[in-house]
Amino acid sequence: MAHGSSRISGNKSEATCPGLPSPINHRPFAIVCGGRPIRRRPGAKRLLADVRSGKVSKVCVWRLDRLGRTAKGLLILLDELQALGVGFVSLREGFDLGTPAGRLMAGVLASVAAYETEVRKERQLAGIARAKADGKTWGGRKAGTRVQLTAEKEAVIRQLHGEGKAVASIARMVGLTRKTIYRALARDDARS
Repeated sequence: MAHGSSRISGNKSEATCPGLPSPINHRPFAIVCGGRPIRRRPGAKRLLADVRSGKVSKVCVWRLDRLGRTAKGLLILLDELQALGVGFVSLREGFDLGTPAGRLMAGVLASVAAYETEVRKERQLAGIARAKADGKTWGGRKAGTRVQLTAEKEAVIRQLHGEGKAVASIARMVGLTRKTIYRALARDDARS
């Protein structure tokens, strides 16, 4: 029996595998490639468990890069599938591990996919460096908009703390950090 494998990006409710032939018994395995190694993803673990138990005779993916991020990880997985006698088909790249040309193609494409990931990362880091050099910032408060601890806020902090509210909830209510709340409470204790 052949099973299709789909990758879900984010929180999508249904896995899709465009172009998956209808004769294949498509039971989607949610393989989320959020940068984690393939063996640390729940969907990949289920797929590998079914492969090892003999429930799956062929794995079909839409694209090779949907299965893993690194050439090493992909090649290890593909070697394991081959050692277990499980076929592997990539629809987009059009290769089958059952043929020598398919195995060659898998190695080449895994290397190209890893190369693309590394180049993308280099471009991203270069863009971030250029933006920082131009003075662009991410996150944090804008200069001059620092929230001050006023006497009124200190009174509210004391009142809420006296009512037994958690420091985190007090911080959210008055728009200050937990550290500032603790500092205000410590200052109040020192005065007492």
